[in-house]
Amino acid sequence: MPLPPSDPYQAEFAPTEYAARIQRLRARMQQASVDALLVSAKLHLRYLTGYRSPFWDMAGDIQLAILPADAEKHSVLVLPASYEFTAQTACVDEIHYARPNAQSPYNDVCDLAVQLLGDMGLANGTLGMDLDVGALENMPPAAFDQIRSHLPNARIVNAYPLILELRSIKSPDEQAALRMATHATARGLQMAFGELHAGMSKKEFGEILCMKMLETVGESCHARQWLFFLGAGQDMPTWCNFGATDYCFQAGDMIVADGGCTYRGYCADMMRWGCIGEPSRENQYLLDVVTEAMEAGKAVLRAGVTDGEVDSAMRRVIERSQIDSTEWQMAPFSGHGIGLEVHELPRILPAGETVFQAGMVISVEPLLLKQSGGRFTKTPGTWRNGTPPDMMVMEDNVIVTENGYELLSSIPTALWKG
Repeated sequence: MPLPPSDPYQAEFAPTEYAARIQRLRARMQQASVDALLVSAKLHLRYLTGYRSPFWDMAGDIQLAILPADAEKHSVLVLPASYEFTAQTACVDEIHYARPNAQSPYNDVCDLAVQLLGDMGLANGTLGMDLDVGALENMPPAAFDQIRSHLPNARIVNAYPLILELRSIKSPDEQAALRMATHATARGLQMAFGELHAGMSKKEFGEILCMKMLETVGESCHARQWLFFLGAGQDMPTWCNFGATDYCFQAGDMIVADGGCTYRGYCADMMRWGCIGEPSRENQYLLDVVTEAMEAGKAVLRAGVTDGEVDSAMRRVIERSQIDSTEWQMAPFSGHGIGLEVHELPRILPAGETVFQAGMVISVEPLLLKQSGGRFTKTPGTWRNGTPPDMMVMEDNVIVTENGYELLSSIPTALWKG
């Protein structure tokens, strides 16, 4: 199952993988009458070309890719000259560098991209750009205005949703990376929960968890190496991204670990619970119900089923249970896609109409939220005054198949006891 270690100086997958992604992208661009994409969001550069910038890159060091819909035109990456050492991570036809000592437009990434668009006959066409999250990440408003002012005859549209939809179906290579990420996360959870005991601190638990994941995946300093929520007892309200405090586990504490590590940029996101000693009858019942709900959602999941059908299967379990529906309410979503981001398309929503397709990788996650006290209280200012836990959820990661699903998070859902 493990893939070979990723070479930090090369693309994470074979050139044929990126060629296939761009081929699928071009089909979508042609359907949407988009002549070319000017890609700026770093996750989209990574997804479509393999390019990875250094972790320390400055906000002003913009990197762009030009991806024409016409397969006869070359794919192009435009980088600052100081980024030449990162170029080997990209799988594109051409790479051009903005050189600060050269005459304009070659001393500025945006101006150089405009020049190249003109040379390619695309300056008067319809151009798709990352105008959503990507606009904030690697394309500041001033840079966007600079490009737009030099392309007065271009029609610029938001291509972010188009790329997100493309990313929602994972190739075999992507699925293999996700298997590895969930495998490493499961090993970390098993090791940490296996050491669970009274007096253990959240920091000690987290150290075991992270070291085992790092030992398994063998990579670090990549974007979003891991993201975890770790809550325990009275320290449950800590939110989010690990909360590795000095709090020590006490008798009766419920401990939840939620999240996962990445492999080649692809994320795991699973949840498991532990308890110091025996849990209360209420907590055990809540956990049993959400676990049953998760299994019910997985049981109907397959290609051709809608997200609304999966959500309904989980909500029926909650509604048939003896849980106090005024105190505990199911969240307005019950799962999400996983890939280069922990949360991405598709989502599992009540009455949702997204049709699942084979190759989608999904977190199935029925989530009960406590209405009095805790983070989800309806009374402002009282969120710290509740009795933990203030949520109850179980979460598995699966690959959608034609006839069902492949379980990735193969670690028991039973409560670990310390």
